[in-house]
Amino acid sequence: MKTLEEKQNFAVQYIRSLKAIEDEMEVYKEQKRELRDEYRENGWMTTHEIAAVVRAYRLVQQANKGKLDLDELLENVEFFTNLTRGNSEDGESTDV
Repeated sequence: MKTLEEKQNFAVQYIRSLKAIEDEMEVYKEQKRELRDEYRENGWMTTHEIAAVVRAYRLVQQANKGKLDLDELLENVEFFTNLTRGNSEDGESTDV
């Protein structure tokens, strides 16, 4: 059994390690934001199109892990189909 002092020391070590990991992750989060902004600013994709593509990507990742939600997949396929046909929900026309 660990003493209270030992548990506190482990907690401090854990928080330090967690902070170091999160600090390293922030660089990549900023890169993701910049990538998204670049695509929007250049008119390559709208915010909604980027979100739809990311959702589709996440669903593929889940499917590869055996956690696929078929209803969610169908919703996203329908949404993306509407986007590519120029019938986006926000009224924006797309040229794909």
